[in-house]
Amino acid sequence: MSLWQRFINWLFPLPPPPPPPPRFDVEAIAEQLRLREEARRLADAGNSVILSSGFEATIAARVDKDRQDCIEDAENRLISLNTEIAQQDVTALVNDALQLDEEFVRKADAYLDQQSPALTRLGDSAHRAGSELDDFRRKNGLTRSAKYPKGGLKAFMLTLIAASILGEAGLNSAFFAAGLDSGLIGGFIYAAVLATLNMGVALLFGRYPIRNIFHRSLVRKCFGGFSLLLAVLCMLCVSFAIAHFRGALAADVEAPGKAALTTFLNATIEFDDMTSWALVGISFFFAVLALLEGLLLDDRYPGFGDHDRDYRKARGAYDVAIRTVRAKIEAIKCELVKQLENATKDGKAHLATYEANVERRIRAENELDRSLLKAERCMDALVRLFRAELKIYQKDGSTPLDQHPIPKFHSIPLPDFKIEQTRNSLGVQRELLEKLLDEQFRIKAAVESGFLGKFDALRPIDDQFLTAARVKAAHEPEAITS
Repeated sequence: MSLWQRFINWLFPLPPPPPPPPRFDVEAIAEQLRLREEARRLADAGNSVILSSGFEATIAARVDKDRQDCIEDAENRLISLNTEIAQQDVTALVNDALQLDEEFVRKADAYLDQQSPALTRLGDSAHRAGSELDDFRRKNGLTRSAKYPKGGLKAFMLTLIAASILGEAGLNSAFFAAGLDSGLIGGFIYAAVLATLNMGVALLFGRYPIRNIFHRSLVRKCFGGFSLLLAVLCMLCVSFAIAHFRGALAADVEAPGKAALTTFLNATIEFDDMTSWALVGISFFFAVLALLEGLLLDDRYPGFGDHDRDYRKARGAYDVAIRTVRAKIEAIKCELVKQLENATKDGKAHLATYEANVERRIRAENELDRSLLKAERCMDALVRLFRAELKIYQKDGSTPLDQHPIPKFHSIPLPDFKIEQTRNSLGVQRELLEKLLDEQFRIKAAVESGFLGKFDALRPIDDQFLTAARVKAAHEPEAITS
């Protein structure tokens, strides 16, 4: 149909066709066949015409059409019922659900096999880092845990260092502003650069070499003491250098850096005013503060914090991987448990539909039987009505048609609704579902048991270390005895 025709049909819609006459309605069929008019015409024509007309066969053909339509409707309904019942078969559903415990083992094993290389690598790395930490403790006689700021405390200390630099720069900016044309802004910039240099040197000394004072080795202790003296000397030098540089800026010489270096080398502790001494004191105070902060940023024993952080990092990576794998295995378990619950729920729904299908088959077969009975009665009534009308209009002496038999329908195969076979199949379906309901708790328990087994197999790194320690302790007496 073209677009123009569709538009015309939409603009001027045709009236709907009249509904078909109801099936096996005697009056409607008689009106459709013009039965009374035909009886009058044949009565006027005579007996020979009546017997040769075959109108009763026409009646039988018309009723047989409705009868065949009923049989065709029943066949279509049977096809629909067979399609529906094929979709409600719970055999595959139950069989799949009964194997969910084995399905969990297969999926979990496949996933663990996939993740095993990464877990082994991370576990070995964590175990190696832990062994190195234990060896470091044993060699250095350490029985305590490493102590250093972590997380928020470390962030706070770093913020405190930055605040200390800004604080020193803010206090010193007024001293430098007096010798600069740029005023406080220029003074703050100079002071910030020099404060970073001053505190940075002290921070590095405190963070690395000075902590050797706490080492058990005498050589390392001496090195730490020497580093402390060197740090104090460097802090004083930087403080005096800052003060001389400020004096050179205040004197407005052409090369303040060169002049400050000359006065620093030739007259280190000679100043013209108390302001320079105040600058020395402020710089030295913040340098000492930076040195202490550098010392507190890590464990006081050299190298202890590095080994502990390496171990924690490796262990954290392993623990994250373990948690991820466990979460995935738990997701597999939950998915299969949900699948089992859905299988039981869907099985009950399918069984209810199966039972309803049997009932609809019974109703469809009964309706077909009633329709066939109506067809027989309708044809009998129409033929008798036709013969009665003929009697009314026949002339005297005409041969009556009552002695002639009523026409019979042609025999055609009727649809087989297979009610008993469907009932037997329903019994099998019910037994399958009852088996699933009986096995439901066992399957859940098997899945849960398999999950716990896989879960326990993924032991945290601490458990592995404890097990390794027990094995080592168990073999030590044997080694001593041998």
